[in-house]
Amino acid sequence: MNSKKILFSLLFLLLFLLKISAKEEYLKFYAELNSDKKAYNFYADNSHFVPYNVTIEFGTLENLKASVKIPYYCVIKPNSKKQFLFKLTIINNKKPIRYSPSYRYSLGDPSAKHNDNYLYIIPFEHGTKHRLVQGFHGKQTHFGENGYAVDFDMPVGTPVVAARDGIVAEIKEDSNIGGTGQYYADKGNYIRVYHNDGTFSNYVHLKQNGVIVNIGDKVKPGQIIGYSGNTGSSSGPHLHFDVRIATTEGTIQSIPFKFLNYDNKGINPEEGKTYYSFHPGKPKFNIFLGINIKNQDYNNYKIRIVTKKNNYPSPIPSYNFPNFFFYDPL
Repeated sequence: MNSKKILFSLLFLLLFLLKISAKEEYLKFYAELNSDKKAYNFYADNSHFVPYNVTIEFGTLENLKASVKIPYYCVIKPNSKKQFLFKLTIINNKKPIRYSPSYRYSLGDPSAKHNDNYLYIIPFEHGTKHRLVQGFHGKQTHFGENGYAVDFDMPVGTPVVAARDGIVAEIKEDSNIGGTGQYYADKGNYIRVYHNDGTFSNYVHLKQNGVIVNIGDKVKPGQIIGYSGNTGSSSGPHLHFDVRIATTEGTIQSIPFKFLNYDNKGINPEEGKTYYSFHPGKPKFNIFLGINIKNQDYNNYKIRIVTKKNNYPSPIPSYNFPNFFFYDPL
């Protein structure tokens, strides 16, 4: 077999491997022989509405010269067909050709710029409140790619709403297990929404079959998109939320963001605090937080205590509690 046929066979194998590995087959890579039959052009198709950033490397590359620097990094545009990547030129037709390709990819375009002025709706229903049990750089699990993430204490089955408008890019809802340990790392159900500035929002640990949107659906802020759960790497029922942007290293890194508070102002999420979700245009609601209660609020507070003895109620006189401090963590 001559070198050109060897090259064609290897390129066909590369195409096959890349095609079957690409998630949902949105990405397809292929090569075509030049008209002069001295090189192969590499192309890519992306049938998704979200861009992908891709890195292609060759562990071995003998008797072939690439038209670009290897490793080769590029962004495959959404809804693109036959996007040119690079070419491999045969150096000597009389010598054998050897190469071993590998690649990695992730959603998004690293050149995207987050709109830092955007205020995200706290991702649960209007007028309800939940405690933020782990914040940015939380010591339990919020480090590395998850550095700028928040966890809300939330019973299984609580409605989860979109924090920002966008298009549903990825979903997972088939898992019904969760726990601590590496085994559960990829078992969490989630929704990933693509925003118009090229960033993504993540809603993680959802219940099994708890996603009520589909890939490609447009969502609006405050719209219910799923239900909370306890799947994946989780020590208890909660909702993990973060905002992410693609990197040239092939990851989707979490980034800082601000929530919209009930007073219509932006706030930085703080671990240990309880937050109400406020949806603009919705009716007003009463705010009741333990941190707002003062000792003097209970100066005239009375309570009648009743005890039981031998199954008969025994009334005890009411007592004043002039210096009683009450704290509601919710």
